[in-house]
Amino acid sequence: MIINQKVLTTYVLNTTSISELNTNDSHDLSSGLNPLKPDLHCHTYCSDGDLSPQALIELAEQSGIDLLAITDHDTLDGYFEAKPFAESAAIQLVPAIEWSAVWGGMSVHVVGLNLDPNDSTLTEQLTNQRTARIERAREIGRKLAKVGIEDAYSGARNLAPMGQIGRPHFARYLLEKGYVKNYQEAFKKYLGAGKLGDVKTSWPQLEEVVAWTRQAGGVAVLAHPKHYKLTRSKLGRLIEAFAEAGGEAIELVTSPKMDSTDNPVKHFAQLYGLAVSVASDFHTPQNGWQHLGGLAKVPEPFVPVWQMMGEIKK
Repeated sequence: MIINQKVLTTYVLNTTSISELNTNDSHDLSSGLNPLKPDLHCHTYCSDGDLSPQALIELAEQSGIDLLAITDHDTLDGYFEAKPFAESAAIQLVPAIEWSAVWGGMSVHVVGLNLDPNDSTLTEQLTNQRTARIERAREIGRKLAKVGIEDAYSGARNLAPMGQIGRPHFARYLLEKGYVKNYQEAFKKYLGAGKLGDVKTSWPQLEEVVAWTRQAGGVAVLAHPKHYKLTRSKLGRLIEAFAEAGGEAIELVTSPKMDSTDNPVKHFAQLYGLAVSVASDFHTPQNGWQHLGGLAKVPEPFVPVWQMMGEIKK
């Protein structure tokens, strides 16, 4: 059953835990009898999203979502702020983050789902990541200044209310100051892969962030693999390396409809036995093509990632 975004039907999980769903044949989530409307990748203004945690939960409730992961970059602040609002809305909120990592000389992202928020190694590494992200933002500002775009770092910082500055904040600054006409142009001209603002930083290796995720009791998910625009063979090597490092799932369902054409992500996910996550990567309501929830169901024969998470951590 696919839940159309126009039909806001909420399935409440306040009497059945995720671990109970895993062992109850009447909730065989991999069979297509799926009572959940999940979204396991989205952002708040605690990193590079536009909405406050409270506003994001309100939108999730309006959309009928009942299993949500706020995956802000390098911080759990959004998760903690959203918890009481999620409880009031009967939404199961998963403690999660999005890591930046390096594989094969390129930047890739890994989502950690159902992490222990109190894990000491996790806390230490998140602090290190935030420090690296601040220095990266300063370097982006310096590079933009060289082409006549002044005060970009301070402008982006003012648009990041919680201090986690990302390229979307620079894109907003460029748009507000008239350097570009829209977000897409900001990335195409200044901030996208290979452009002036695509500053490489000393992110940890892919294997490290997978290990940190697992140590914190979480499930490591390879985020938005199509975004890397790799050849089929290189994509296969990335997914193989991720699986060999201990990665357990991949973001395959990222839109309302599954691609019916040949899908290399689907092929390699099945080849390496990865579970499937359902993920919008929602950042802002301004992106009309990117909605919170409203995603397709997990296709057979894949196992939904929530079947691997066990009881939701607090």
